[in-house]
Amino acid sequence: MADGQPLPICPIGIDGAPNLIDPGIVSGSKCRGACGEDCPSDRCDPVAHIIIPVYDASGQQYNCVYNNVVRCLTHQGCRDHDACYDKCAEAGETSLYGSCHSKCNSECFDKWGYTQCGAWSDITGYVGDYWVDPDFDGYLLFSDPPELKGPIGGQQGVKTSSDNSRSSLGDLFPSEPFNGLQLSYSVSGAALKNPEDSEGFTQRRSIEGTIEGNELTVSGLATAKNGWGATIDVRVSVDGQEDKTFHEEKFPVQGLLDDIMSQPFTVTVPIPADARSASFTIDLTGSYNAGSRAVVVEGNLDRSSAPTGSESIETEEVDVVEEGNSDRSSTTTGSKSIEPEKSRTSDQSSPQSSILPADYAMASEVDEVSSDVITRTNSFSTTDARVYCWLRFENVKEGHAIEWRWYSPDGNLFHIANRDIPSPKNMYTGYNIYSYLNIEGYHPENMPGDWQVDAFIDGEYIVTQHFTIGGQAIIGWL
Repeated sequence: MADGQPLPICPIGIDGAPNLIDPGIVSGSKCRGACGEDCPSDRCDPVAHIIIPVYDASGQQYNCVYNNVVRCLTHQGCRDHDACYDKCAEAGETSLYGSCHSKCNSECFDKWGYTQCGAWSDITGYVGDYWVDPDFDGYLLFSDPPELKGPIGGQQGVKTSSDNSRSSLGDLFPSEPFNGLQLSYSVSGAALKNPEDSEGFTQRRSIEGTIEGNELTVSGLATAKNGWGATIDVRVSVDGQEDKTFHEEKFPVQGLLDDIMSQPFTVTVPIPADARSASFTIDLTGSYNAGSRAVVVEGNLDRSSAPTGSESIETEEVDVVEEGNSDRSSTTTGSKSIEPEKSRTSDQSSPQSSILPADYAMASEVDEVSSDVITRTNSFSTTDARVYCWLRFENVKEGHAIEWRWYSPDGNLFHIANRDIPSPKNMYTGYNIYSYLNIEGYHPENMPGDWQVDAFIDGEYIVTQHFTIGGQAIIGWL
């Protein structure tokens, strides 16, 4: 109890928090709702710790730390079956062959089929020759009981604490979900200053700070509850080290309303003793009928005691990925309104911007770690996974906003994607960035023909590229 205020309670199984691996029920079973016995290793992947901030009645922050986190495959049939078994155990039946447990099995067979239920059980030999690959409808998170850390010093929204000589920050941004988007995040290995928040179609938090400790870790939980789908991209950069990234996306057939994204993430990069700077970006982007919306947390860090070095211009080679978009038509982006009736034949005759890409391509494959283009092509099959529009800029001295407008074969605007090039400390010698559309299993699979994508920088046209799905294509031009 701090200042007479009752301590806050860490959530379990709600608001993006994991369920308990061991819920302490009569049967002793674990990871309830996961498909398989307890927490099956072939269906549960380990995830690093999750930090969720909570507050007492006075607004004082504490952090709930969830360790030993696993993400397990689940299905409604598995959740119903586990709940039924648990009721049988609570009623005192100990045998899986008892009448109550047998009724649970029969209910699963009647609703989902013998082979599906047998495959979900994942018990060797249970379904014999009737084995099938079971269906899953999502994931569930499980962890050890959460630990309440704190109080965390500073005013609400500016939380710093000491953790093994490293500073950390845990927070929730924005404080209320923005179009269903919200980030719970923690940063360790840095002492952070007061954040600056800005609003718009992208809710952005910018944080400055100094490097501390031996490694920089960015972790948290991305939640998206509305729209057709969402992507989460995390990038951590430390001077002298290779960038580390994390990417995940979720685009359910019926959208996120009934099947939300609740995606944990952790990215760690070692901090060399002579590292002078570091940065991180957490980008949660949702796709909606009206276009894309995003929540972004970004930080730039310096080492206050780092040597000054020479007076020459410091340059960086940076690769940034624009990840994730839906196959739904979108009609607005940023602060501009785009007319969906605009035809793809209304090409710009020449670039309107003085900042042009040094290289560009349509591609069927891009290295999603380095962001380098791998396979350039303008012709795609309906069985290809994705089509990428890739751009490379060189000697970038300031931040820019990149926009892609994708047009379907009928000439209508199909999708808009937006991504920022953040302001460099001095100059980026090279900066790769791309947008993509999913093909196989998504709407473009059923839309063969000639497509077009226009790229813009800071609202100014720079390049048009053409491609086909299911046929030949002409190349793009500046």
